[in-house]
Amino acid sequence: MGLSDQLKDAFHQAKKKADEFADKHSDQIEAAKEKVGETASRAKEKAGTFADRHSEQIGSAMDKVGETADKATKGKYSDQIGAGRDKAKSALSDFAQSQGSDSPPPAGAPQAGASGGGGPGPSQPPTPPVPPTGPGQDQSETK
Repeated sequence: MGLSDQLKDAFHQAKKKADEFADKHSDQIEAAKEKVGETASRAKEKAGTFADRHSEQIGSAMDKVGETADKATKGKYSDQIGAGRDKAKSALSDFAQSQGSDSPPPAGAPQAGASGGGGPGPSQPPTPPVPPTGPGQDQSETK
């Protein structure tokens, strides 16, 4: 019996033991799955409540993070940072609303399902798309 045959045999024995264990403890496994699901559901509900209650503070923190990142990159990635911030605010708003939120979205967050401008709110000008830069392209700004 070669090494590969020994490995196959060991794998099949381990699989058989795992199947036997799962069969023997299926009630406990199902109870654990249910408990994990309930706990995850409660955590999601609490996160939604937190996002709802603190959406303005979270939105403000997102703005500060964006400003810090923009400053650190000396404005080179302003458009991408702004777009990422707007997407994060939109996701926060969507999440809070999906959890039964009645409060407004974070300041500057794009309105979910809003038509018309399709861009950031009135305090943010729309950002035009920027082609990505990569190796071999003009990188004269980097030193």
